[in-house]
Order: sequence, then C-alpha cells, then structure tokens
Amino acid sequence: PIVINVTAAVLEQIVVTPANPTIPSGQSQEFTAMGVYSDSDTPRAIDEVVSWVSSRPAVATVTTPGNTSTATSPQTGSGQVPNPNTTTITASATNSEANVISGTATLTISAPIFVSLSGIAPLNPSVALGRTQGFSATGLRSDGSSGIAPNGQLSWSSQFPQTIASIDANGVATTISLGSTDITATLTAFPGQTQSTTLTVTDPVLTAIVITPEDPTIPMLSSVSLQAMGIFTDSATPRPIATTVNWVSDTPTTVFVAPPTGSSTTAQGLSPGEAAVTASTVNIENVPITGSVTVTVEFVLPLSMSLIAPASTDPQLRSTGPVSETLSVGESSDFTAYGVWADGLSRPLANQALDWTVSAPSIVETDENGTATGLSQGQSEIRARFKDGQAEDASPRDAAASVEVTP
Repeated sequence: PIVINVTAAVLEQIVVTPANPTIPSGQSQEFTAMGVYSDSDTPRAIDEVVSWVSSRPAVATVTTPGNTSTATSPQTGSGQVPNPNTTTITASATNSEANVISGTATLTISAPIFVSLSGIAPLNPSVALGRTQGFSATGLRSDGSSGIAPNGQLSWSSQFPQTIASIDANGVATTISLGSTDITATLTAFPGQTQSTTLTVTDPVLTAIVITPEDPTIPMLSSVSLQAMGIFTDSATPRPIATTVNWVSDTPTTVFVAPPTGSSTTAQGLSPGEAAVTASTVNIENVPITGSVTVTVEFVLPLSMSLIAPASTDPQLRSTGPVSETLSVGESSDFTAYGVWADGLSRPLANQALDWTVSAPSIVETDENGTATGLSQGQSEIRARFKDGQAEDASPRDAAASVEVTP
C-alpha cells in the first residue's frame, strides 16, 4: 500500500493591513498581519511568531512581536512634517519549512494636528458697535509642539449670535448690538477641547467728521452756517456729535469762523479768496478726528442792507423795510444784518465786517454780534454799519431797527 503523510499547512504569504495609511506626526497606527497558508487563499491568523520592523525608526517605531503592532511617530516638537516622512513597516515569520515569510505596508507621516486647546485671544475684549473682532485659539499639536490652531481645525460659536455678535468660520466676530456674549473655539477632531472668552460690545466710535454744506462759495461780507456731523462705526449715515467740536480757519483774514466751538459755526467771508475751515474733536478712544471744507469768498458786494430780529418774518420773504422789536427789561434778542445781492438772494452779513451801535445806550445795549439787551424802559435804535475799509463801494452802508423796551 501507498502511505501518504499529510502535514500541517505551510505559511506562504503575509498580508499587512492597512496597506498605505497616513497619520499626523506624533500619532500612532495599528497594523495587523494575516497569513495565507497552503491550504487556502483566504488570509487568517498567523500561528507562527511574527516580528515587526520599521525601515526608518526616526519616522516611526514599532512594537514586536505579535500578530498586531503599533507604529508610533515620535513627538519631535517641531510642528513640521518630518523629512523623510515615509517608512516601510515589515512583518516577518519563519514557517514550518524554515523559510522566512514577510509582508509590508507603507506608513506616511503628515503634518501634526492640534489635539488640545490651551488659550484664546484676545481675552475678554471690548469692541465698538459696528466693528469686527478677530479671535485665535492656541493649543498643543500631536507632535508635542504648541502654536495657534488653524481655523480649518476649529469651529467657532457665539452665545448670542442673533442679538449681540455673530462669528464666522475664520473666528471673526461681527457686532450687532450693545451687550456681552461668550465666544467659544472648539477643536473639531476633539469636541471636548474648547476655550471661551467674553466679547463686550460697547458704544459706537466717531471715525470721521462731515461738514455741510460742502465747499460753499459765498459773496464777500456774507456768511454761511456750517454744520459738523459725525460718521460712527455702526453707520455710514452722518449724525450729531456729542463731544465738543472745535473750528478753525487756516486764513481768518479771508474766512473768519465764530463761534470756535460747537456742532455748528458761522463762516464769515471777509475778503476774496479761499480758506480751509476745519472741525476737529477727540473721540472716546482719545483719537483726534477732523473734517474740513474749502470756503471760497467772491468779490461781490451787496446791493442793499437790512436788519432782522428773530421774531420778524423770514428775510427771504419779507421786504427790506424797518424792523421793530419789543423787549422786556433784561431780555435779549439777536439781530442779524442781511445783504441782498444781484442774484436776488438775501444772506447774513459777516459780523466781523460790521460795527453794531445803539442810539440810547442807557435803554438798550448791544454786543459785537448784534445781540440787543433791554436795560430800561424806553426806545432805542440799533444800527449795523460796515466798518471803515469794508465794502467802501456798497450802498447803503448801514441799516437800523427800532427797539422798544417795556418794564
């Protein structure tokens, strides 16, 4: 008879999985070795002792022996991709026929990723309404290095995104209204890793001054009212300025401004030419803010001159006849001298070009700006007259009004 001796299946091939993994620097990857034996094409657990080796231990080290092995990328602390960044992981076993059987996989090391967060910046900032605020988060990478986490590895959230401030994927918060909201950064790969801070939205800040009318042209000896309005961080629409505004003319002999402080002023054209009129203030951040216009003064003299008091009819509608005003003792009224030019328009005359007088100084007194004050019962005339050297060719050169003072 023929005797056939059947021996145990022989290990012929080792398959290592995963075959081509990529891991961040500083992290680990588990490999499994399976064997293909002579009795089947299906890989199964290897009976023999399996040993493991990494072709580049500086890239990754391996544990051995066993059917599984963990390859670990060392924590270099560089924050960079190692160079070289690949290693061959080999699993080997000696089969029953004393042959060494091997299988391999290629491990690639990529840039380290952030695995924890340690801080957020800026911490508890305050920002003016209408402005944005950028945030960043710091933490520890998988290779042991630290730094600022890229926004691609973070998610950002606001406690009150609809009412106080929203925040986008780049960590930029947009203010909505006054108040406070918590801003939180979360590592998307490790949701338990978060850092938070509080953003406080404060009052809007003045950023620019707009003066109206823009670059006016006026006849000599007339004046124009200038109004300063503010542009704030929360709106491009000009609105009143709460802080003190200072006015200055770079050529006061051409254009004189008074009063020098306040949200508005009167620019008085004294001689032909141009002058830059500037309004300035300091905002709540202690930053100087300015705006300016160019006032052009043309050599065009008025054809006539008249006075008007606040209680009188608008100068554009009334005649140029005498004006009367009644005051009580101690009461004041602001008179304005108007000139009418060839274009038919009536404009206030520059007080700097006028002398104001009264006929009965014991009954009425006046100042350099035409403000009349009743002193005692009676009547007096108030008169505005061009100063010597001003508008020598103008006719008439003066205008008067009657003031009655009652007890």
